[in-house]
Amino acid sequence: MSILKIWRGFSNLRKKGIWIMLKAIAKTITLIGLVFVVLLIFSACNKEEIIPGNQPPPDSTINNVTKENYVNRLYISILGRECTEAEFDEAYAIIDANNLSVASRQQVFDIIAAKPGYYERLVTLAEGDYLDGADSVTFAFYLAQFEFWLSSPAYQALWPTANYEIPRFQQLLNAANDLNSDAITVSEMHKRSVNNYQYDLLNMGSLNFVNSVYQHFFKRNPTQAEQEAGVNIMNGIPAIIFLQNATNKQQFLDLFFASDNYYEGQVRDLFTMALYREPTSAEQTYYTQRYKISQNYKALHRDILTLDEYVGF
Repeated sequence: MSILKIWRGFSNLRKKGIWIMLKAIAKTITLIGLVFVVLLIFSACNKEEIIPGNQPPPDSTINNVTKENYVNRLYISILGRECTEAEFDEAYAIIDANNLSVASRQQVFDIIAAKPGYYERLVTLAEGDYLDGADSVTFAFYLAQFEFWLSSPAYQALWPTANYEIPRFQQLLNAANDLNSDAITVSEMHKRSVNNYQYDLLNMGSLNFVNSVYQHFFKRNPTQAEQEAGVNIMNGIPAIIFLQNATNKQQFLDLFFASDNYYEGQVRDLFTMALYREPTSAEQTYYTQRYKISQNYKALHRDILTLDEYVGF
């Protein structure tokens, strides 16, 4: 082989090697360039432009809606009606100035609950729940009937019934006024709601009466022992109920509406009406004892309607 051919072969190999090396270098440069571009893009995305003194305006839309809804819900829950424009403006100004604080909620509650109609609504709710919706018109009809019996010797046999029923109906008719004047408590109003001629008609007989008051106020049926004791007492047979002796209907009702179970039932009622749920064990214990000690239904009502959960937080 001539020297020339050998040189040409070596030259060709060298050219191929250079070409391969150049291709590899080009690929490396391309890859590095892509990585650099990607890093540059991410860097640009993460970079924040800070403009001194430029603060975004606060978004108070949700807060305003929450405040408005709270005022409207309070009026419906407390008085069973919508507020007037003036009433809304007054309540909203108070909670808005105080950022819907608990104290401002309590202040608004007190203003609303002091208006005419608070206790009237409680009586109306009781009539609907316990007396099948019977109202003052129904009571006036019965009173007229009893008074007619008393006016006629022909109904002399019914005079004891009329003399017994008239005072019970009069107490029921006076319940709202007596509540407004602080002459009675809400528990006494509830007692009057079941101690009348209408309730007796709806729940005739001692057994039905005992079962009914337990279901209405304790939210459960009586145990067998409670049922037997209650029926005996209603029939004038002495028995022990709520760890105390009783011999008649009045004593049964006095003990019934002074029991822990009654106050527990009231707490449960308010929680389910306002928060659509049962109270927790801790809530049940706390609010039951608080209400039983204070005897202040309005304060219990305020406690629950000023909770963050009721507001919607």
